[in-house]
Amino acid sequence: MHSHHKGKRRLKTVLYGCLGLAVLLLAVAAGYCDMLRPFYTDAERSFRNPDRNSAFDEQGIAYDEGSGLFLFSGYMKDHEASPVYLVDPKSGQTVKQLSLLMEDGSAFTGHSGGIAVSHSRVFIAGSTDDCIYVYDKGDILQAEDGASVPCRGVFPLATAKEDGVRASFLASSDDGILYVGEFHLDWIPQLRCRRNHAFRPETGRTNALLVGFRMDDTLPLGLEQTPCVAYCLPNRVQGAAILNGKLFLSRSFGASPSRIASYALSAREETAVMTLLG
Repeated sequence: MHSHHKGKRRLKTVLYGCLGLAVLLLAVAAGYCDMLRPFYTDAERSFRNPDRNSAFDEQGIAYDEGSGLFLFSGYMKDHEASPVYLVDPKSGQTVKQLSLLMEDGSAFTGHSGGIAVSHSRVFIAGSTDDCIYVYDKGDILQAEDGASVPCRGVFPLATAKEDGVRASFLASSDDGILYVGEFHLDWIPQLRCRRNHAFRPETGRTNALLVGFRMDDTLPLGLEQTPCVAYCLPNRVQGAAILNGKLFLSRSFGASPSRIASYALSAREETAVMTLLG
């Protein structure tokens, strides 16, 4: 009889513990929804991202004014060739899916990161290779659905182990600058930026950089080799956009709430001088 009552008490303890955990999870979920509600209230629904249910892991988005299409980049978790999707925002339909090739004609199966476009080129961030893969925009716009497009060159972003920029995301500005951004997380060694990219401005320690290169269609890869500007970045930046003199940064990782921060570029002050790629 004694052991029977003991078993009942244990069962009650387990049930109360599970109930308490469920209440806690519901409270966390409710708080999470409250944090996201302003974003979804103010945001305007546009179109679905392509191939959401496949092995495609989307990494970047860019808009091409000439064609009026959005270009999506990313890599395939099944190690197939990294694709680029072209989407018509008016219809919400995917116009075509293309596979990226390397310079030697082999499939690009690496970590295809962010994407940006210029007048004549499409840039893909090679985050694991410290480089930018350069494609001809004409090749991409004229290719048939399902075709493969060749890489026209590789723009290096490292000259030594401690002198380089890890290209996680890209953004282009109206004044002709391609920005290359780094993603940093302290607690994951593979996601830490180079140590000499850490600075201590008045707002606190930063570990990543956003580096700008002037775009020039007359150059072989469409970019000047020497950086023209660099900004300190906070941790967990996934993407950037430059519009009307402001820098917008999207920050997220895992299940934590995503945030968008904006900065007036005219208010930025020089905090340090460093040599990059030289």
